Parts: sequence; structure tokens; C-alpha cells
Amino acid sequence: MKCLYCGCTDRQACPSGCYWAAPEICSTCAAAPRAVVPGQLWRDVDGNARVFGVVRVDQVLYAVLARTRGKNAPRGRRPFIFPVESLRRGDDGWQRQQEQGRG
Repeated sequence: MKCLYCGCTDRQACPSGCYWAAPEICSTCAAAPRAVVPGQLWRDVDGNARVFGVVRVDQVLYAVLARTRGKNAPRGRRPFIFPVESLRRGDDGWQRQQEQGRG
């Protein structure tokens, strides 16, 4: 396996050491500020969306998201992709959300 973000592998870990926090995402990258990893909740003007995975397409990382609240959910809960770097920058009003009352 190879980390989508930094490229570390089972044979060559990050210099500080790491483990697999999610499929193809090492613990070092998952813990980084503004990391985008499966399970996170994000929000834009249309409502909340949960990250279900991160994929690489033509050298660009995309988050696979599905709406959890807002005008397009749950009725229109089709997965969609959005560039990871655009999420990190806050393009289109995207912000990371804190979980409320889960448990």
C-alpha cells in the first residue's frame, strides 16, 4: 500500500514512523492540520457532507462525499467528488464541521 498524500509505503514509512489510519492514508498525513480523511464531516452552502474516501484521478486527489443534511439530502444522497485541495482552501464555502451529539 502507498499513502495518497506523502507516498510512504509498508516498506518505507514516514521518517517519524506511521501506520495506516485509513485505506491509503498514513497516520502522519491523517493527523496533519486540514487533513481530509474518511469519516470527516464538512459543510458548504448546500449543507453537510461526509467524506467516504479519498481517491487519486490523473494526479489529483479527490474526496468522495455524500450529503447528510441540507437541500440535497437524504433524498439525493448520491456520492460526489470534490478536489481535496479545494476543500482545504475553503473553496465554495467548504468548512470542516465538528460532530454534534454522535455516540
